[in-house]
Amino acid sequence: MDAQLLKKKVPVAKNWYEFEKFNAAFSDEKFWGDHPKYYATIRQFEFNNGLFLIARSKKGLTTWMFEKTINQWQLIDEFFPVMSDETHWDKPEYFMTITPIVFNQELFLIARDKKGLITWMFDKPNMKWKREPIDEFFPVFSDEKFWNKPEYYATIKPFFFMDKLFLIARAKDGLVTFLFNEKDMKWKQAPVDQFFPVFSDEKLWDKPEYYSTIKPFVFQDKLFLIARDKEGLITFIFNEKDMKWKRAPIDKFFPEFSDMKMWNKPEYYYTIQPVPVKDKLFLLARSSKGLITFLFDMKEMKWKRTPIDEFVPEFSDQRNWNKPEYYSSIKPLAINNKLFLIARDKRGMFTWTFNMPSN
Repeated sequence: MDAQLLKKKVPVAKNWYEFEKFNAAFSDEKFWGDHPKYYATIRQFEFNNGLFLIARSKKGLTTWMFEKTINQWQLIDEFFPVMSDETHWDKPEYFMTITPIVFNQELFLIARDKKGLITWMFDKPNMKWKREPIDEFFPVFSDEKFWNKPEYYATIKPFFFMDKLFLIARAKDGLVTFLFNEKDMKWKQAPVDQFFPVFSDEKLWDKPEYYSTIKPFVFQDKLFLIARDKEGLITFIFNEKDMKWKRAPIDKFFPEFSDMKMWNKPEYYYTIQPVPVKDKLFLLARSSKGLITFLFDMKEMKWKRTPIDEFVPEFSDQRNWNKPEYYSSIKPLAINNKLFLIARDKRGMFTWTFNMPSN
């Protein structure tokens, strides 16, 4: 997908440009704003040189592809029955863990049910999810082992690094990091890094305003992790030689995101998202006045304290973006070395693109 396929509108900030909505498929009128068990499962991602989206409805999982020729979202796989309300996927401890991940040019789907973690694979020739999982009931994440608690299940995050598929999650004692074995297509039972103590319950990381912000990401062949505590944003880096997270943060207490500055409210902390685009690393977040965009300084290994773009009014509280059915849909994406932003309001799904800085 590129900017030429969408009709450009006037700029809404010095760097962000608004585009026409794709269509009304995800509007409030079509009931996408009624229940978190549906709108909270909307996940946008790039795969196979295209833009895709998954979302869970009453009958199961739906998969959509953006059709460039008609500028519309097209349904390609409907009502994957495993994830229907009838099969109990309407419970947050299950639907909130539904995550697509691209690994070695293949598309996987990871989700947790009462018995543990399940991994599915996408059938590219038929453009549908394979109905049988490739790895079922990874027991580490079962209800029996307390992974039905939000402070734990909400932190399950798969990611791709060093040609390997990883997964992090926060347990009572801290962060655990797992590795996928691509030979037998299953998750290894033993973590490669266990109980990273910084993120333990004892250190108050069982609070949603903190654990919800834990996000791993890869930039310039390095693995990073950001998280927010009461004093602000913290950034960590992974040591690939010993396969462990370095215990000391490389950037500590970025004050812009402190509790004192009201970032302990879900309509703000939930939107904090890093996104690498080519040779630049961005951080997006929504405040009461709108969207803020920051840039990472690779020389200093710190976030620049001054935003490069501030307060896009389209995303302000005044325009109702403090409602969970809207702010939870805000998703930045890197597509063809460009920065895009996709979000849903009462009218449907919209997109914006960013005017990339030259330096």
